[in-house]
Amino acid sequence: MQTRGNRTLALWKFLLRTLAVLLPATLAAQVNYAISADGLSAYVDRSGAATGAITIQSTYQGRTVTRIGEYAFSGCTSLTSVAISPGVISIGDGAFRDCSRLTSVTNPPSVATIGERAFEQCYNLSNVTIPPGVTNIGDFAFSRCSSLSKVTIPPSVTSIMPYAFSRCSSLTNVTIPPSVTSIMLGAFSECFRLTNVTIPPGVTSIGDFAFSRCSSLSKVTSPSSVTAIGKAAFSSCYGLTNVTILTGAINIGEGTFGDCFRLTSVTITSGVLIPSGVARIGDLAFSGCRSLSSVTLPAIATSIGREAFYGCAHLTGA
Repeated sequence: MQTRGNRTLALWKFLLRTLAVLLPATLAAQVNYAISADGLSAYVDRSGAATGAITIQSTYQGRTVTRIGEYAFSGCTSLTSVAISPGVISIGDGAFRDCSRLTSVTNPPSVATIGERAFEQCYNLSNVTIPPGVTNIGDFAFSRCSSLSKVTIPPSVTSIMPYAFSRCSSLTNVTIPPSVTSIMLGAFSECFRLTNVTIPPGVTSIGDFAFSRCSSLSKVTSPSSVTAIGKAAFSSCYGLTNVTILTGAINIGEGTFGDCFRLTSVTITSGVLIPSGVARIGDLAFSGCRSLSSVTLPAIATSIGREAFYGCAHLTGA
């Protein structure tokens, strides 16, 4: 005859055996897969219950998993890390958006596309590798990843899309490869700790608000390849003290360096041109640069816009 203690022990053993069977299946079930419409590949479908550390498997029902679907893990606030198996080519729009506890993502070399808002508002994401084959990093892809401190952009990327790294408030260093030709609207805006960025030769345009409010940025050198610096591109960069714009036919837009309070020196070594060929520095271009004491302009710069140097109280000559 079984005693109460024996019955309790037997019950615990039964529960442990059941958990041993069910737990792996439960973990695997956190990621939902589906077959693509053409039946040739598989993808990760909406998996809103995913938690902890997960691995995206390489195959599903004999088919290669080639993409992580749009918003697949969006809002999975208990997801902590993701390992993506080789074979995945694209990470869809919003795939990991609002995964606020996500700290690391391992991307395989097969990944070529990171969609719009793919990792937006992953506040704890501190470690992410952008594979060398990535050709497109979408709008707002890493926006508001406030723990991300360093980014290396691979040489396969040619454009840094609008707001791709905006509000990455811990970002201190960015490596931009020579392959990049355009830094677009707000790409690095409000990266308050960004101290070091090198704009490589080959970049032809720096978009509106591209580095606006990067308050720790102290020095900027624009290469000769740049043909346009957009509106407010470096506005409110409160730590900026020195700007050098190398030889090139460029347009300095409205409010480009506005409110750069500590800017003391600006050197422009060649023509400042709008597309019509008329030399011009835009309206409010250096407005509010109250520490600016020296500006060197080329002879060709014959037109200076409205209030271009407004509030530059220490400026004594140009």
